[in-house]
Amino acid sequence: MNARPETIAAMIALGILALSSSRSSAMVAPVTTGRVARVRTAPATRSQWIGTRLAAARAALAGQVPEASRESIARNFVAHWIREVGPQDTTRTGATAEFNFNVGNVIAPASYAGAFYLSSSGHKFKAFATLPAAVANYLGLVSSSRYAQSWAQLLAAPDDVAAWNVALVGEGYEAASTANLAEVARELPQDRATVDAWVAAHGS
Repeated sequence: MNARPETIAAMIALGILALSSSRSSAMVAPVTTGRVARVRTAPATRSQWIGTRLAAARAALAGQVPEASRESIARNFVAHWIREVGPQDTTRTGATAEFNFNVGNVIAPASYAGAFYLSSSGHKFKAFATLPAAVANYLGLVSSSRYAQSWAQLLAAPDDVAAWNVALVGEGYEAASTANLAEVARELPQDRATVDAWVAAHGS
């Protein structure tokens, strides 16, 4: 029995729709949730780490902060990341605690639905598939209402990395002990100077 022309046309249309849907689904990257392996994601050298992380910070901040302040805030971000995960020793390669692009060493709260890894002590930290995703998450966190006062401090005085980080610690980014606050006030200007020196040496 021969099918009518309109029936054949309908079948062809359905076939095309099904094919296009399957192609669209195949192009969407799967979303990773739950526990993932802890993987070191830093480049081989400290210089490469600073350069790539600074470029990512600049890109994430474009259009998000006043243009006149963007460079200084980007450098402050990298200075903060040096304290959190960055290479401290210039004589060793890969001397970093950065895993899964989590530049800010951001803890995964109990309600977190995304990917996470476990530290050697069993704590949950956010895991990211790419550096831009990690930096975007960090920016969203430090500019959120939870850290409203420190964010306002950063925007008001973008060159004062110590004041921003002291305020950030005061709002709970890490334990606000007397020792931690003193360490932040001492270390962050040194870390910012490290970033400034990298920029001076590389011309960008």
